[in-house]
Amino acid sequence: MSDQYCNICNGFQYQTQIMTNDEVRTSHIVDTDQLYKDIRSGELPAVSFVKPSGWVDSHPASSKWDLFEGFTKKIVDEVRSNPELWESTAIFVTTDEGGGYHDSGYVQRLDFFGDGTRIPLIVVSRWTEPGHISHN
Repeated sequence: MSDQYCNICNGFQYQTQIMTNDEVRTSHIVDTDQLYKDIRSGELPAVSFVKPSGWVDSHPASSKWDLFEGFTKKIVDEVRSNPELWESTAIFVTTDEGGGYHDSGYVQRLDFFGDGTRIPLIVVSRWTEPGHISHN
């Protein structure tokens, strides 16, 4: 199976307290296969960060939005299928700015880089209000 690893996309890769300690690195940085096993067994850690591979991360140069949606949907569906886990889990879905492809608004140019695009954040949980959109 092919995969595309993005070395600058793994924020933990640059944390010396993680990457210079073999025990911490190998016990806390795992493949998504382990995430799915943890979801099925109901044994998720209190917090999990999930970074999709370059093939499904929605970056325009290497992926497509629908592939990212499928990756995200699989995680949400797995969590929802475990009632005990679904009762106590919130899933925060966000993306890289992707060059502004996900921002439909005007981006004011304050300097060479601009002031940045707005980043979508979707919260999936049994506790969220369906259809609620916050602009804060």
